[in-house]
Amino acid sequence: MVSLTTKLVETSRQTFLCGVSLCYAIAFISYYVQIPGLFGPNGILPAHLYMNRHRESSATSSATTNLERFISNPNMLYLLREAGLSVEEGMVFSCLLGTIFALFSFSSRISRGMIVYGSMWFLYFSLVYAGQTFLSFQWDILLLETGFLAIVIAPLNFPNSTVLRVKRHDEVVMFLVKFLLFKLMFMSGVVKLSSLCPTWWDLTALTYHYETQCIPTPIAWFAHSIIPFWFHKLSVVAVYVIEIVLPFYLFSPIKAHRKLSIYSIIFLMVVIILSGNYNFFNLLTIVLCLGSLEDCDYFTLFQSYENHHSDEKVKSNCPLIGRLLERVLRWVMDIGIMYWIVRLFKLKFNYSSFSIDSSVNFTHEQFQSFVNAAVTCAIFLASISLVWIVVKNCVCALKDETGIMNKLWSFSQTFTFGFIATLLLTMSFVPIMQLTDRETEHLVPEFAESAYFRLQEFRVSNSYGLFRRMTGILGRPEIVLEGSASEKGPWTEFHFLYKPGNLSAPPPWVAPHQPRLDWQMWFAALSTPEFTTWFKTLAFRILTGQPEVLALMDAKSNIKFKEPPLYIRAVKYKYFFTKGNTQNWWRREKETKLYLDPVSLKSPALLDHVNRNRIKTVTPPQFSDKWPFLRRMLYRLRPQMHSENISGDILVWSLVLPLIAMKLGKVFSPKYPVKMYYI
Repeated sequence: MVSLTTKLVETSRQTFLCGVSLCYAIAFISYYVQIPGLFGPNGILPAHLYMNRHRESSATSSATTNLERFISNPNMLYLLREAGLSVEEGMVFSCLLGTIFALFSFSSRISRGMIVYGSMWFLYFSLVYAGQTFLSFQWDILLLETGFLAIVIAPLNFPNSTVLRVKRHDEVVMFLVKFLLFKLMFMSGVVKLSSLCPTWWDLTALTYHYETQCIPTPIAWFAHSIIPFWFHKLSVVAVYVIEIVLPFYLFSPIKAHRKLSIYSIIFLMVVIILSGNYNFFNLLTIVLCLGSLEDCDYFTLFQSYENHHSDEKVKSNCPLIGRLLERVLRWVMDIGIMYWIVRLFKLKFNYSSFSIDSSVNFTHEQFQSFVNAAVTCAIFLASISLVWIVVKNCVCALKDETGIMNKLWSFSQTFTFGFIATLLLTMSFVPIMQLTDRETEHLVPEFAESAYFRLQEFRVSNSYGLFRRMTGILGRPEIVLEGSASEKGPWTEFHFLYKPGNLSAPPPWVAPHQPRLDWQMWFAALSTPEFTTWFKTLAFRILTGQPEVLALMDAKSNIKFKEPPLYIRAVKYKYFFTKGNTQNWWRREKETKLYLDPVSLKSPALLDHVNRNRIKTVTPPQFSDKWPFLRRMLYRLRPQMHSENISGDILVWSLVLPLIAMKLGKVFSPKYPVKMYYI
């Protein structure tokens, strides 16, 4: 007879919430130091112009108040306007408040509740809305979707409560974390092949990736130069297996399969962290992995004897035939998957070169047929899993609880959160179905599809497709800004803090901070100035010598510009990693056509852009005692933590590292015999 027992997920839940708080703290702090240069009145994309656009487009704009705009378009910045703050000051205040919430919830278990996580989500949502192009990355929407799940997961968190020892609904809502991890990895793997990018199909993508990614690390140089060609191809096969195949193990009834999937994804994220600067994205994915584990998976790490002993007791009560069937099923599935991997990628050991040959042994049509079947299978497995968890916990609530009130309270909780989880899960089916090439509307209820499109602007459920196509196959394109006192030169280069420019400068370690200007410069090199409207604003700000914008660049290297240049131009290069023993990390080849022809403050094209987009040079306001309290506080606080005084990566690490050390010291301290409680 099958035993209906509620799985303990308190440790995984607290670990997940703690990790989400850490990612929020990193995101808010990293955002904070870049606000003046990116979104200030003298920034590249002044946020007040963007926020005013809705009011100006309204027919009744003169009568529209900030509260009315908040009702029609919920955003924290509208409320802060009512408190007397400008848009930029509202963004600064939102970052500071979000950082305080994040640090408290990371440090203190009792502060991890619905109000705290709801506040952090709303603050970051408001910042993403005002961030425009510079906050259009997939990790920003991933943080919003994960943060929304944290609101659902954390609402009834009473650490010292004795009313209900086991929260039956915890296992229900934690399943959503597991499915988000599945969706992220599966979609990221499928789009690599469905995009028809030739490098992903011939398994050569990683021979370009380390060199052409946005901001590589020094390890990327060694990986690109030292790793043999056959291992690069085999690594692509491993990426496909980890991202497309192993995520299905998350739904397996066999614990070893679930752990294999989670640990494989963590391994992939660690490799990406070592080879590339992808801010908090990889850390957030690892947080999803840790939230997908069960409490018993933490027992070995935390040495909790009492709980580990109870877990072994449950195992001993399992019939021998059941354990044998589980082991047989495990080996059958593993051997079957290994067989198809060898066959589909033609893996063959080459004895002459001691290498493993690999190549794709299927067509795009065959792969698309597999995707169609895999999506249907994923929806079926996820639905069955959630229904089983909800039914099991409802039965346990009525069976195991003592007293009528406790039974009804536990059952109502489980049923309510089961309904919420069902809605969120079915909404997540909609973006996954977009991977297919056939009509699959019958797989998703109409109400869930309608809810998905209604809530799409709030980023409750999203689609993902990381590294869809490999760029820079013929060399990574890079834009180098040059200034001069004459239109004919000589020209002197401007250097950025992190992106490749100086040939002798080593690739930096900058993660988990994200320098958003450096990232957008990488995207701008893949496009043209006509499709990168902010680029001309950047040129204008450099010509006017705006310190907020120059602080986002390498001030030490650009000190040679004692005065703003009279002319500026953009030269496009192809950058390559050097090979062999050389003093430079990079070499480059100049393209014949300029990315941006020389412009000055009197150039008609630049003046037209500035006037059309209402770009102005604003004089900072003078401090006044008549200002509201919040504005006076921000005015006094801001200079001490300005990006001119401290770089974003140093600020992020200086605030986050002590908290991590404190948390690890508390968890692994021998003073506490049961350490899961102290996460």
